[in-house]
Amino acid sequence: MKLKSLALISVVSFFMTFVATVYAQFPPVPHAFYGTLTINGSAAPVGSTVEARGQGVSTGVQGNPIVTEQAGQYGSADALGKKLVVQGNITDGATISFYVNGALAPQTAIWHSGDTTQLNLTATIPTATPVPPTNTPVPATNTPVPPTNTPVPATNTPVPATNTPVPATNTPVPATNTPVPATNTPVPAANTPVPTTAPVYVAPVTPAPTPVPAPTATAVPQVEVTPVATVVGTAWAIVNPIKETTVELEDKTTIVVPPGAFPAVVQMRARTMPAAQVPPASMGQLRKAVEITLFDANGAPLGPTSLASAITIAVPLSQADIDAIGSNPNNAELYRYDPDMKIWVQLAADVDLVEKVVRARVRHLSLFAIVVLAPVGQAAGTPTPTAALPTGGSVPSSSVLVIALLGTALVLLVGFRLLRTSKAPVDINR
Repeated sequence: MKLKSLALISVVSFFMTFVATVYAQFPPVPHAFYGTLTINGSAAPVGSTVEARGQGVSTGVQGNPIVTEQAGQYGSADALGKKLVVQGNITDGATISFYVNGALAPQTAIWHSGDTTQLNLTATIPTATPVPPTNTPVPATNTPVPPTNTPVPATNTPVPATNTPVPATNTPVPATNTPVPATNTPVPAANTPVPTTAPVYVAPVTPAPTPVPAPTATAVPQVEVTPVATVVGTAWAIVNPIKETTVELEDKTTIVVPPGAFPAVVQMRARTMPAAQVPPASMGQLRKAVEITLFDANGAPLGPTSLASAITIAVPLSQADIDAIGSNPNNAELYRYDPDMKIWVQLAADVDLVEKVVRARVRHLSLFAIVVLAPVGQAAGTPTPTAALPTGGSVPSSSVLVIALLGTALVLLVGFRLLRTSKAPVDINR
């Protein structure tokens, strides 16, 4: 009897140790948050980003960060609506901080596994102060020119008299013998004085004010560009900083760069990539990826660049993409891959199922991908809970729970049989 009791105790202890070990390997259930969101005293616009950070908190995963879909509100009070999901290897009672568009909010929260909390967040994000234009007038230069009234001296030079007598001509005319009388007519003296020239008066000249030259646009100097190598399926363009540039791929993916996005001439190369060639995404199914790379004028690759103006990316959706998304555009999102943190970051995008295109305005260039959040084949419009359980396969599967329950029942049955056997009457005549 003692041996049977010891055996029963050993089996039960071993099984309970096994169950405790299995459940200890699973992380705790996350803590979900939702509430109002204000920035600088006003309702936060649609597309604002809210991220939770703290010791052991997983970031860059589905549900953290979250992009607002309603002005002045992050997450939803609906049980199946989207929420800010705080999960990871977090100690119960840990302090959680919140960041709005990268700015730290003054509110904090205490993390408790499985809780759902309404937490209203406020953030103060400094805005750039515009510099007033400087329009310093240029004083007019109106210096009078002093008059020049220099008299011209009179010229009254007398001409000497010319009184040259003409010699007499007394040539007899033959046949008529008529003498010609001498002509001795003196020429009167020419003594005509030159009239005096009056002084010339020059009026003062009033110069016109010197005009201020109008500002002219600064022309970009001609830059010699060394083209980078391209392959089939790759689009390449030279981006001029003072002109709008459009890059279009073979699948009609377009990238529109506005003037002023780059401070100098750069080269842009874009290509589409199959899902098998990009880093995996745990938040859903990768459908299509677009890689954008920058080079300088000499063809040298440029590292991560923050653009002065946002560029517009439009990625078309195929019929297969539409079938996977269904009729609910919230089933698809656009993500950007952060090569430094090696995570996918969700972007504010417009999923247009009528025009079959996904559009987004971005300021960082990298690898972009369309991700279908809902499982393929799920009924359109069926919301996917994001706050109840962590993602990435960290929740015990139903098969593990069934095995644990069956094992517990088996142990209890064996123990019950052993107890009944130990209490049976003993035949002393044997």
